[in-house]
Amino acid sequence: MSAAAIGEYFRTLVAEQPGLSLAAVSRAAGVSDNYLSRLGVPGKNGTQEPSARVLLKLLPAAHGKLEYLEELLHSQDAPPEKGRELALRTLEEMKHASSENERQTSLRRLISDLENDPLKLDQWVSYGEWLRSRGLDESQ
Repeated sequence: MSAAAIGEYFRTLVAEQPGLSLAAVSRAAGVSDNYLSRLGVPGKNGTQEPSARVLLKLLPAAHGKLEYLEELLHSQDAPPEKGRELALRTLEEMKHASSENERQTSLRRLISDLENDPLKLDQWVSYGEWLRSRGLDESQ
């Protein structure tokens, strides 16, 4: 396990997400407020090694991915930069998933509107036919 990379993973996740703080995420996992600031950082008592129980509590609080945490747990010598890289990848995947969820929500709302008001479907079809008759159909 690379405690330095794991610590950097969590610190980066928290730093890059508005509304999260190291102290709040630590408290949500039931550890001291400064736990994440010290995780994997060499100190006078050595490097703090995380327990699996704490990591599994930190993961949802920081919106992390188990897949990436496992990768860091299985790597003995991953540098802190690897933790940062995986955190940024996690955030990018979250952003993509969020925009996909927004599209799906919009489609569900449109389908619901069409089911509740069948005249809207006729209006959309008529509009499409009007565009096609004007040569504005994109498939041409």
